[in-house]
Amino acid sequence: MIKINKLTKPTILVNNEKKWTQEYLKALDGEIQLTNTIQHRYNHEDIKQALMLETHCKCAYCESKIPHISFSDIEHILPKCKRPDLYVDWNNLTLACEICNRTNKNDYYNPNDPLINPNAESPEDSILALGAFIFKRPGNRKGEITISILKLNRTPLIEKRAERLKAIELLVDKYVNETNPEYKSILKDELLKEASVETEYSFIVSSYLKAVNVI
Repeated sequence: MIKINKLTKPTILVNNEKKWTQEYLKALDGEIQLTNTIQHRYNHEDIKQALMLETHCKCAYCESKIPHISFSDIEHILPKCKRPDLYVDWNNLTLACEICNRTNKNDYYNPNDPLINPNAESPEDSILALGAFIFKRPGNRKGEITISILKLNRTPLIEKRAERLKAIELLVDKYVNETNPEYKSILKDELLKEASVETEYSFIVSSYLKAVNVI
C-alpha cells in the first residue's frame, strides 16, 4: 500500500457532487425513489477513469494490477452504508480489487479503529515491508488492523510479491557486479523504474531496494 496522490476532482463531480449527494440522501429517507441510477452515480465513466489514472490501475490496498486479477471496484474508503453523505465525495473514492473490497474489507467501519486511508495518509507510517510480507510498525494498532482486515499477507499476494522480488534481485545482482559506469547507471535507472508508483507492489520493491542500499 502506498500514498495516493489525488488528482483534481473530475468536472462531473465538480458540477454534480452536491446535487447527487442530496438526491441520494433523500432517496434513503424515502422522499424519492432510490433508483439504480441514483444509487450508483459514482460509477460514472469520468470518475472511474480518473481513479484508474491516479492509482495506476492498481488496487489502493494490495497494489495488485487490477486488470490482472479481477474487475475493478470503485471503493468507498468509508463505506457509503455508514457514511452516505460521502457517497460521491472525491476524497472518499478510490479503486480496489474485488478481494480487498468485497471479500475482506466489505463494510468495515470503526471510527475508533480506522483502517489506513491511502488517500489521506502515508501507509509507511503504520506498516513496513520485510521481503514479501507486510508488518505493522511496532505498537501501531492501525497498521495491525489494516493488515488483518484486508488480509494483506494472504497466500496469493505473498507468492506474487515473492516472484516480483526474485526478479528484482537478479537485476540488483547485475547492478552490484557491473563495473562499467555508464551501464551501471542504466541499470540504476531500471531499478528506480521498478520501484516507481506505477509498478505492481512498489511498496515492497522500494523497501527492498532501500534495504540493499540501491536507493
